[in-house]
Amino acid sequence: MMGLTTAFLLLSLVGFCCVDLVKTVNSGRKDCCYGDDTFPHGAVVLSLPKICMQLVCNHGKVERRYLETPGDRNCCEFDGQMYPQGAELSAHCITMTCKNTCWEPMDEIDDCCNVCSLDNDPHMITFDDYKYEWHGTCNYSLAQSDSTEFPEIGVFGDFRPCNRKASCLDICTFKNDEHTVITLTHSSVFDILVNGDPYHVKPGKVQAVKSSHGCHPVLVWRISFRCIRLLGSSRLM
Repeated sequence: MMGLTTAFLLLSLVGFCCVDLVKTVNSGRKDCCYGDDTFPHGAVVLSLPKICMQLVCNHGKVERRYLETPGDRNCCEFDGQMYPQGAELSAHCITMTCKNTCWEPMDEIDDCCNVCSLDNDPHMITFDDYKYEWHGTCNYSLAQSDSTEFPEIGVFGDFRPCNRKASCLDICTFKNDEHTVITLTHSSVFDILVNGDPYHVKPGKVQAVKSSHGCHPVLVWRISFRCIRLLGSSRLM
């Protein structure tokens, strides 16, 4: 009951805020304001997965949208979509299950997924299982969605000299989309940068990465004392 009351108060405050700040766009649809931000028609303004509800901009008005039935609880969210308790994200290389507002990953990578790897100084295995070594010291594309110079999706690495004659991965960049670029460093695995903003990967649960611009469609979690795993809406992992 408390959650529903809180949601109603938020909705009332938003409606009051937007009385004089509604903006009409060329299509005739109206934007909504929420705090200091403006949202286009159809955008999710606020998600409350604990009570399976979102606040959505609808022609200048912020309205409540329930996943199924008002009163349902413990949903999960990913990439702007709400999922009920027990739902699975199965379109990715690791199945994620919604349990009490949190995503829980399976341990195994799906057999249908291709895997490439890079370790030490560096030993590489490509998606088609070709093994080789490369000792250059520059920024290289490790995997990307297309053959252009500036791909929409990809993983990139900065290599530095190490072990006298070899090179080692120093900085890794994970680009899920044009609005989500995550940087990882060899020296501090759990402290990452999301669009340049620092974010600490906490132990114990799967988290949605955040920056000063809000949540991004990438989940992250620790898989060992020195490794993390990223799962993006691009299906890159």
